[in-house]
Amino acid sequence: MKKIIAFSDCDGTLLFDDYKFSDYTINTVKNIYENGSYLIPVTARTLKNLKNIAKQLKIDELGGIIAGNNGAQIFDFKTGKYILNKTVDKNIINEVFDLYYTEADEEKECKVNFASEEIVYSFGESENTKKWAEIMEQQFKVISKSNEIVEDIVSISIITKKGTDLDTYLFTSF
Repeated sequence: MKKIIAFSDCDGTLLFDDYKFSDYTINTVKNIYENGSYLIPVTARTLKNLKNIAKQLKIDELGGIIAGNNGAQIFDFKTGKYILNKTVDKNIINEVFDLYYTEADEEKECKVNFASEEIVYSFGESENTKKWAEIMEQQFKVISKSNEIVEDIVSISIITKKGTDLDTYLFTSF
């Protein structure tokens, strides 16, 4: 039998809306691994959260691999080690912060979230961001200076208002 590696997103693909896996999915993953193949979840979720989700699928027990933060962190349960563990350079964090931050909420064309494994740092209050931080098992912290970001950042999200002229807000120094 051929061995395969399959990759899949979680939300809206493997996971139901209640963030649970069906018995069918759990059994299918078990069968995949028992046949010497892999199913690797790849998601925007934090690796911390993905590790807990992977336990529902028994990927931890099966010695599987998971990829969180859009592939910036890849973890191998068999070895208990990272295959890849990339974080965002502090200079990039500072540049993004300086480019997008404004003090008056009403003037903001966009908001930025800087996510570590433990905390989502944001320019302002956001019920949606707070909700996702809770789902991802993270704290939510509003910041006004880049030096308030004290953890390694694994992802940056830039959320624009509908109709925003993106050419005005894109940075090109990278």
